Amino acid sequence: MRHFFKFLTVALGVYCLLAWNIFPKWHDHERFVHAGTKVMGKVTAKETHYRQVVCYEYVVESISYSGKIDARFGKLRPFSEIKIGDEIPITYWEKNPSASVAGDSYEPYKSWSGILFLFLPSLSLIVGVIATYAFKKGSR
Repeated sequence: MRHFFKFLTVALGVYCLLAWNIFPKWHDHERFVHAGTKVMGKVTAKETHYRQVVCYEYVVESISYSGKIDARFGKLRPFSEIKIGDEIPITYWEKNPSASVAGDSYEPYKSWSGILFLFLPSLSLIVGVIATYAFKKGSR
């Protein structure tokens, strides 16, 4: 029983530590999916420094906002086919119009959900099992 509590402590600790960083991102995307407002925006630039990024601009109540998205997310057209000035769908959060995502808002939400609810618990369990084994072995 003692080892079970060590396992539980390590697994929960690892999960909480990692989820602390992931949860805010997931929550933003959850808002876009469930409470987001859709508008059309325009591509303003394309960046290829480390990854393929699409920069965009959109207008809400006569105020212009901008954002960036990795071209792999949001089910956008292939990066090579996207041109500056093209219209793309934008989803923003009405309570904070500067928070937005381009393309299909469900796609990044699905990715972050997988990380938060599948990958992190699995990783936490594995680390917990390894730590428990190490505690058992060290206490002999």
